[in-house]
Parts: sequence; structure tokens; C-alpha cells
Amino acid sequence: MGTIETIGGENCNTRHKSWINRFFQTALQMITHLPKRLAKQNSRLALSKLSDDALRDIGLTRKEANVEAEKSFWD
Repeated sequence: MGTIETIGGENCNTRHKSWINRFFQTALQMITHLPKRLAKQNSRLALSKLSDDALRDIGLTRKEANVEAEKSFWD
């Protein structure tokens, strides 16, 4: 048995693969959800540009529109 196997054993290799799998799964989820997040951010920007009359037509106040528009990209 080699030194690395003695110190880490088979568990070390399994943990390493598990970490890599989680990393790539998370990265794939972020990339997959990117178009939806961009669309939501664009909608928030458009909402912030509406007039008070247009906001009233859709049942929002200027304050509510501003709160929504100020949300971060990841919300």
C-alpha cells in the first residue's frame, strides 16, 4: 500500500470526487438558471422605468416598484 493510500485511504478519493461532482452540479445549475435571472432583472429594470400612471394600472405603487427594482440579480 502506498503512502497516500495509507494516509487518506479510499475515503479520501471518494470525498475528492464528491466535492468535484458538487462543484460541477452547482456550476451547471447557475448556468442553467442564468437566462431566467437575466429576464427577471430586465423586467425589474423595465418596472422601475414605468410612469406612476402605468404602475397604478398594474396595481403597484412607486415604492413597491423601487423595492422590486433594487433587488439583487440573485434574488
